[in-house]
Amino acid sequence: MLATSYTLSETTSLPFTEAVERVRSELQAEGFGVLCAIDVQATLKEKLGIDGEPYTILGACNPPLAHAALEAEPELGALLPCNVIVYRSDGNTRVSAIDAERMLSLVGNERLAPSPPMSGADSPSSSRAEAARTEGRDGRHRSQTARRAGAKRSTPRPDPPGSATIRLMRCALRELRDEDLAVLFEQWADPVAAHMAAFTQPDHMDRDAFERRWTRLRADETVINRVIVVDGEVAGTIGSWGDPGEREVTYWIGRSHWGKGSRPAPSTPS
Repeated sequence: MLATSYTLSETTSLPFTEAVERVRSELQAEGFGVLCAIDVQATLKEKLGIDGEPYTILGACNPPLAHAALEAEPELGALLPCNVIVYRSDGNTRVSAIDAERMLSLVGNERLAPSPPMSGADSPSSSRAEAARTEGRDGRHRSQTARRAGAKRSTPRPDPPGSATIRLMRCALRELRDEDLAVLFEQWADPVAAHMAAFTQPDHMDRDAFERRWTRLRADETVINRVIVVDGEVAGTIGSWGDPGEREVTYWIGRSHWGKGSRPAPSTPS
């Protein structure tokens, strides 16, 4: 196992995408849901035009343990969620997790001090303070996750009592492509979606008018338009227009993606 002063790491021969999926599986087995996945490679390409190696940051959280830790130390939220990174380097795939024991050593709260290892399985926490100390052992769970990323698990293990499973959706924004228009028109012309919208164009059922509108919007440099892609599927669009500092934001989500958390979060100008 490789390690820096603040991470625990492993190198695996697994392809990048397979390694990411294995890490998610191992995190779930330890009771950790993935709250967010950041595609660093795609972000740097979009913002800076840099072509880099695949690099993903997974923000992991075990809700019961996180709750107990925040009860003991509210400021600990500045260090959450706990990040696990998967990236390509020198032809290999690296998996690294934050070393929680080193991280918590910065806090200086005795209630978060890691407990000595127990023989056999860790016993259930008998109090809130013990649950908070359990959060300090997360680093060992994540280091085990990193080590197991290259090994196949033979027997599925049940989630710990009280843990929560959070489904990860890979969500990205990209430029609109000509081939997206057919899917977007189906979403736009959906009568149920049109009924739910605050307003629609009078000719929203007209395909030619729809394409003319997009041609105009794509040519307008003051308007920002992006396609929302969820798990590889076009889920809708998001756009922004208006004066700097007072820009408006609009989005349209296809009905098949309603109720799945695809709605863009509130944003602030960057």
